[in-house]
Amino acid sequence: MRKTGCTLGLALLATVGCRLPLEVPASTVGSVFGHQEILWQDGEVLPVFFGTEHRVGLCLSLPPSVDTSQWRLRLIFEGEVPEPELQAPTAQLGEVVCFDRRLSGVRRAETRKLCPMLEDGYDGRRRRLACTAVRFEPEAGAFRQLESEILGFAAGEDVAKTLRALESLADRAKRQDWRLLEVRSRLIEVHHLGRDGSSESLARAREILAALPAWLSLPEASALGGDAAYQEATFELQLGQDLGRSWRLLQQAEERYRRIRHSKRLIVSAAKAEILSRLGASREAGEMLEEALATCRGCPCHPALVPAVESQLAWTLLQDPEASAADLARVEEIVERVLARRHSDPLELGNDLLHLAYLQLRQGRDPVAVLTRVRRHLRTAGELGARARLLQAWSDALEGSSLVARGRGEEALRLCPSSPSVQDSSLASWMLACRAGAYRQLGRNDLEDQALEEALLRHELEVMRAGEPSASLLPGRRSQDFLMAARVALEAGDPDRAWNTLERLDRISAEGDRLVLCRPAAAAAPVTETWQRIEGETRGILDQLSVGSEAVSGQRRDQLREIHRDLRRRLSDLWREVPGCEPATRSKGDTSAGFRAFFLDDEVFLLHQDVSGRGTLIRRSTLAAEELDGILDRLERELAGPASRSDAWRDLLAPLASALVPPQPELLGPVTLFSLHGSLQRVPMAALPLEPVGSAPPGARWLSDLTTVALRPAGTASAAPGEGSRGTVPAFLVDPLEDLPAASDLLPFFRATFPSAVIAAGPDADRRAFEKAVAEARWIHLDAHAQAVQEHPELSGLELSDGPLHWIEMTRFPQPRGWLNLSGCETGRWPATADSGRYGIGGLFV
Repeated sequence: MRKTGCTLGLALLATVGCRLPLEVPASTVGSVFGHQEILWQDGEVLPVFFGTEHRVGLCLSLPPSVDTSQWRLRLIFEGEVPEPELQAPTAQLGEVVCFDRRLSGVRRAETRKLCPMLEDGYDGRRRRLACTAVRFEPEAGAFRQLESEILGFAAGEDVAKTLRALESLADRAKRQDWRLLEVRSRLIEVHHLGRDGSSESLARAREILAALPAWLSLPEASALGGDAAYQEATFELQLGQDLGRSWRLLQQAEERYRRIRHSKRLIVSAAKAEILSRLGASREAGEMLEEALATCRGCPCHPALVPAVESQLAWTLLQDPEASAADLARVEEIVERVLARRHSDPLELGNDLLHLAYLQLRQGRDPVAVLTRVRRHLRTAGELGARARLLQAWSDALEGSSLVARGRGEEALRLCPSSPSVQDSSLASWMLACRAGAYRQLGRNDLEDQALEEALLRHELEVMRAGEPSASLLPGRRSQDFLMAARVALEAGDPDRAWNTLERLDRISAEGDRLVLCRPAAAAAPVTETWQRIEGETRGILDQLSVGSEAVSGQRRDQLREIHRDLRRRLSDLWREVPGCEPATRSKGDTSAGFRAFFLDDEVFLLHQDVSGRGTLIRRSTLAAEELDGILDRLERELAGPASRSDAWRDLLAPLASALVPPQPELLGPVTLFSLHGSLQRVPMAALPLEPVGSAPPGARWLSDLTTVALRPAGTASAAPGEGSRGTVPAFLVDPLEDLPAASDLLPFFRATFPSAVIAAGPDADRRAFEKAVAEARWIHLDAHAQAVQEHPELSGLELSDGPLHWIEMTRFPQPRGWLNLSGCETGRWPATADSGRYGIGGLFV
């Protein structure tokens, strides 16, 4: 028997040719692709191939734990002789691996069974997969004719005529029971209804989308199902009323395209990046586009889509107001590459030229010549449709901004209307900011204030409309407008309003705060179910991310890199689905005393708020943007190298100290809260040198000698005092991985000094101990490793003895009543903190 034969020792297996069966998890999903239609037959869905020549393909979606890096597949039809050769994957990306074969000479209509045979090239193990019935229809004339007629209207100019024709063609497809073709006709109809834009057309488009069949979610309809979800998402995005729904539909499209690694998957990333850009997260949007383009190297993307996404990437990178000269040089390379290709559509060429014009504006050059070319190409497009009008408006906005930059504010006002009528919220905010800049030059600060306030309201409305997903604070038009408004308030002698303006910016950006504070408020059943689903899926993804750390094969490492990137992106998407706060539980901003600082137009502003809530402008210092960038870049290099000499460190940070160290030491408390905005978040506040003269106490050299510096990242808000646990004893979690001997040496001291404390050390410092500590302790001290993941902050967390505890998992725990202090390996490194670790509880022991 086979079982008996396969008990032979490994040394004999090669001799006798006995292969163990290849294990394929039961959860494996197989999706046939390459077909043109689907057919219901005896309760089974059959892919239908029209014609005599075919490319038949199969994609397998497997758990990340399965190593498919050396898999080969034989796509066999039942009874086929001779059997086709084993084939390597034609597309492999993350956990999806795809195979296909050519099939020629189909002569009769029949249903055949596709019965794939898998083989692992690593050890020769084989496995026969479940058979799938497919239908072949060699007579394709009628189908091809109708398909050609439908696709011929994709670019119809006469909208009314096109809509009537598509309605008739959809009915013809329905009578033939060609379901995919009928839906494709309906989707093209939605596209043209959106182009028309009338209320009747938009209502009709909604009717069509609402009536789309549920079977579009089936694996056999993956390609068209992805198209349908994407079409509906872009329709919602065009209306701009529910970005959360658009986001969820794009995730649905992404999941459907992912099953078969469809070459259109790139457009989903582009649409999601557009949503992130609208919410001010231009840097994350750029990262998403770069990741999407990177996947095209291992799994081909639609060739016509790559230049369009590259063009969007250039525009997105340009939205970062803190982009360095090197960043702009990279954008220039992308723009030149995009412009070098042949453009058949004058609107696309005009769009790409707009990117070049904005690049020139960012580089301090005059973009008027390029904008003249843009308008010329728009005129060649004939009657200005919605897209052409939008590009024309962007052209005006960029020229207006250029005029402001050259001191010609009066002329700029003619190009930037006082009441933008455009639907694009980003453009409307841009025009208002352009107008505010012009008023500033003309000395009309009241009108500058009014224009900026309208821009801020538009930003807040955009976030409220979005609901879900929220986006973390990242450089973008939104943050710039809030900083400009804060400056206007300061110049009007109203530092309280300036402080409140910065709080507004934090409030609409506080994604982490929303997660933590809204979790206990999830009392309603649907909300609770949503949280439970998200937590369950989160745990599953985190488990999958831990797979493969021991991989040694180069091919397997490459495969896991793609898988993990995909999983991290899915986790980020999942995190954005968290239900929002009810108005009564939403944070109203932080009212604790402290300092705020921001940089704008070669100036640093330092504000103070006292315990009564009264704000004061403490310092307004001049610091060129180039000088600030240079200091911060040198600072990163210093921290990456050996410890610096104190005099060199003081010289490097002296300009920042002059701008950010409060001149009155009496304003500092034992612990002082600093909220830094923009690039100032890279400044090591505790390490700022004190001026050699002044009222600082004798011997004080660094800001940390005067106070314990507490930093709160922009885009967050503190919980009110007293929230969280009501414990009375401290807790210590020390050296979970047993590789911090200095921390372990302090254990006797901790036990003697805090005899009532809860102390968990080494293997005992696990997830359960942490959960117990946050639930019961008054305050917590951690001596442990931590990891920060900049691209996906929700994956940052602590290294405990039984594995990592990610920040997204911590949101379900109550907040410590007092504080949580992490003593990390770099946090006490001189001169980064300039205090050798004397901060928090560490200050009691040194």
